[in-house]
Amino acid sequence: MRIAQMKRREDFDQILIQTLARGWSEERGEAVDVSRDPLPGGQRFQTQPLLNAYFTATLCRAGRRFLRDGIRFTPHRMRLPVQWALSGPMTRRSALNVASKDAFWVAPPFARGETRLVIPGNQRVRVFDFDLERSRVFPKVGFSPDGMLREIALRMGPIPGPFLPILSSSAEGSYLEEAIIQGWDLNRTPPWRRPTRLRRHAQRLLARWLERTRERKRTVEVVDAAREAYLTALAAARARFPRALPDPLETWADALAERANAGSVIDVARTHGDFQRGNIFVTRARRDVILIDWEHQGIRSMHYDFFTEGLGARTNQGRGARLRRYLAGGKTDSPIDDLHPAKRRQALALFLLEDLTFFLKESVAGPLRAPEVRTLCDLWRRRLQGPRRPGLRNGYSASRHHGSFAASGTVLCPHRRCGIYR
Repeated sequence: MRIAQMKRREDFDQILIQTLARGWSEERGEAVDVSRDPLPGGQRFQTQPLLNAYFTATLCRAGRRFLRDGIRFTPHRMRLPVQWALSGPMTRRSALNVASKDAFWVAPPFARGETRLVIPGNQRVRVFDFDLERSRVFPKVGFSPDGMLREIALRMGPIPGPFLPILSSSAEGSYLEEAIIQGWDLNRTPPWRRPTRLRRHAQRLLARWLERTRERKRTVEVVDAAREAYLTALAAARARFPRALPDPLETWADALAERANAGSVIDVARTHGDFQRGNIFVTRARRDVILIDWEHQGIRSMHYDFFTEGLGARTNQGRGARLRRYLAGGKTDSPIDDLHPAKRRQALALFLLEDLTFFLKESVAGPLRAPEVRTLCDLWRRRLQGPRRPGLRNGYSASRHHGSFAASGTVLCPHRRCGIYR
């Protein structure tokens, strides 16, 4: 997530300063002051908005190389030549200092501040120390540490998986530390490394992990648990944002659970929870593939991760079209393509129930100004329902027919004409 996006959804600057002050104080064993205003004897960090990072004016060569690799390659072929040409000049020390602006000051200063690089994320802040070749991850102030604790428990657990070992962590989830590995996420991998082949390799690694953690359970138990988790998360989100969520959300649980409740047994596994190209990491030296950012791991339906990645569930643009195309027999170049039509509808219904729960929980995980699921609901309303028609209020049925969208063709509408029931 870009810094500009985080500034729109939360009080980002204040949260970042408080997070770094807390994390660095714990790391250094002394009180560290971080302020947006100059501090006596303080060390200045600056930011370049296009690079989504914070660093000192004397950022080391390894740090500049890291920034360069983050923008040099792109999956968009039309932009690739421009980004390739500009990535080198943009990340030279002189260019960084000209294009950057003051961000915050740190006191007492770091002895080797030029080796520090701060990369903020959705719910965490990652600080790279190129001197020690380690990165330390802090949960943002105001956000739940549950994700950190889940990831620490998994990566330090007894089952080997496609992830890096954790070098150190705290029992309270206030930080975790891991080695810096040179490479790229799949979106930034050089085209000659064959990203399509690497994506398939990542899918195979994930499939092996899911197989190790697979359990077979009664379908009704899995669906009922998913429905209850959804309703619990929805109640928490409504309590936090009483007027921000559309009315039909409660009845979507029944419509989706009804369609997902097919067959006697279903496989569940410990899923990644946010499997996407940005969380597939390709190492520079050995071309190994590593899955990163496991803070959303949990027991879900076996196909959850492949739906997330194959349908681009973390990308709003074109989401409705991708769902409809998949239900019509379209391909996603992932293991969910092997599901027959009836199984596709059942598995997609359960995935949507679990994924709505994901976004609802994200909405109350921190001090957000609006629920994360709001964007998803607005998109479904616009893309799947079409333009507003007479008799509709705010794009939804005034009579709340069946508690769902009024227009046919919607995958969440419990009419027989709609996608999930087609």
